[in-house]
Parts: sequence; C-alpha cells; structure tokens
Amino acid sequence: MIHVVSRVDGTCRSTTDAAVAVMSGSGQYVASPGYPDRYYMFADCHWHLVTLRRQSLLVTIVDFELDVRRAGTCHDRLDIHGPTRNQRTWTVYFSDCGALGKHVIDVDSNEAVVTFVSGGAGPAQRGFLLHVQC
Repeated sequence: MIHVVSRVDGTCRSTTDAAVAVMSGSGQYVASPGYPDRYYMFADCHWHLVTLRRQSLLVTIVDFELDVRRAGTCHDRLDIHGPTRNQRTWTVYFSDCGALGKHVIDVDSNEAVVTFVSGGAGPAQRGFLLHVQC
C-alpha cells in the first residue's frame, strides 16, 4: 500500500488532493501543475510519499521536460529525497532540470519527498509525470 500526501497550494497537485491508498503492484501518478501543458512560474510543490515500513518505493520518471540550466543553475528543478533504510540520514535520489527520457529511481526507503520548484529565469516547459509504486 502507498499513500501519496500532497501539500497543495491551490495548483500543485497529485492525481487527487487527499491521501490515496494503492495496493502493491499498482501505482500512483504525480505530475507538475498543469501537466501536460506548461507549468506555471514560481511554483513550490511538495509531495510526501509513504508506504508500509518494510516496503520500498520505485519512482519512474515517465516524462520530464523542465527549463535547462542557466549559468550552471537549475532555476526549475525536481528533487526526490528521503531517509535511508536505517532512518539516520537523508539522501538525494534525484535532482535535475532540462529534459530526460524514461528514468527509474529505486528509493531504498518506505518514504520520500518530491519537491518541484520553478523560478522566473526562463520559459515554462511541459513539466513532469512520475509513476510511484511499492
């Protein structure tokens, strides 16, 4: 079972605004605001993904198109981070901008935080679509 809990600021969303229970083998989608159309500028979105304690998360980046780096900095960025299995430290599983093909991230924990921020440095792009399963 996986619960997707969103901090919703009116436009940041998962596929629903409430906690969602999904059985093992299925999954939940998380998308940038407005996906598949362009996301809006100055977004600050957070999703807290939690599954049962003995399970781990598998996050598949299905689609990913954010603004490119400018002067070495990602002004629009997707981060996925979470605690290690021993719960003593947090690690960054993914942090990037630009465009990517399909990418699979094995989160060695039963929880993760997905953060999407967009600045005003460049044009908004299509955004991202994640598939999360346990």
